[in-house]
Amino acid sequence: MAQTYCRQRYKDLATIDNMVQMNQLRNIVSSTGNDAEIWIGLYAKIAWMWSDRTTGRGAEYRNWENNTNEPDFYGARETCVSIGEDGGWQDEIWIQEYPFICNNGTQLEPEFVLVDEAMDWGSAQACCSQNFTSLVTVKNDIENQMVQSLVPSGDRAWIGLSRPNWFFWSDQSRFNFGYFDNVANPIDSMKVMCGVLALKSSGKFRFLSCETSLPFVCYNFPPPGEFPYLQWKRLHYIGETHV
Repeated sequence: MAQTYCRQRYKDLATIDNMVQMNQLRNIVSSTGNDAEIWIGLYAKIAWMWSDRTTGRGAEYRNWENNTNEPDFYGARETCVSIGEDGGWQDEIWIQEYPFICNNGTQLEPEFVLVDEAMDWGSAQACCSQNFTSLVTVKNDIENQMVQSLVPSGDRAWIGLSRPNWFFWSDQSRFNFGYFDNVANPIDSMKVMCGVLALKSSGKFRFLSCETSLPFVCYNFPPPGEFPYLQWKRLHYIGETHV
């Protein structure tokens, strides 16, 4: 694995904390003639959860739209889920405004209620919690059909599925530099996605399956005193491909 290789020979896979380091990495890799994609130390955890914290039987039910590679985590910012007239689910950015469907019953005996007022996902969640039970949890095909029947014509509606937008660096340093490409990052059933620097298309971050074989960049710190005023990282491009 690329991570193991870097940890055995250097410090870790490359982390990028600012545009200075980003340009440094681009220059190093470009000088090797590589203009495609390379592994860096970025990864994202995928942990879907229901608004009412449902677990157990039915909690893993999903009905993603199958003709658009959903959930596609577009631009690395789509973390909330809507349902369409056809019953298919999409991940969406939370600030999108849709009508929404609440549960006015219990987890075992749900009662589905449409609130036909467009709100962002967080506001919809708050409205359901204050006036009903929660944003709806969908546990099987029958419930999905019932919820689907409430979706306003020509629109979509929020349901209660979402996930935190968790980004991490391999060396466990704090993630504070989001520089993501506006492309789809299909999640499928993955629990973790790994980050690449997409040099040819944009020079920004995107996510792929961690099983993809690519070249990668490691980092190490220079000897003490070499850069007394700035804590520069020394980057090392590894041209062989690893997962």
